[in-house]
Amino acid sequence: ARVHLHGRRFLQVSLSPATAHRADGTSVYRGPRLRQYSMPVLRGVAFTGDWEGVVSFGIALRRHVTYAVSVLHSPNRIVIDLHH
Repeated sequence: ARVHLHGRRFLQVSLSPATAHRADGTSVYRGPRLRQYSMPVLRGVAFTGDWEGVVSFGIALRRHVTYAVSVLHSPNRIVIDLHH
């Protein structure tokens, strides 16, 4: 299904191997499915999928920007730093 994110540029974030559901199919993802923002660069974020070992998100941006990706621990997380 189409995801309605407002922006001019987009990033697709795919995490693999990853799952956001239990063996019985119930979701363990507790975050928002779609969130719109009015920030200088960030316009929106959407949870876009959990399929065949890949969990994905879409990020909508106001314009083309450079970015950096970091992996942090305790707790484990990914940080996407959008330069503006």
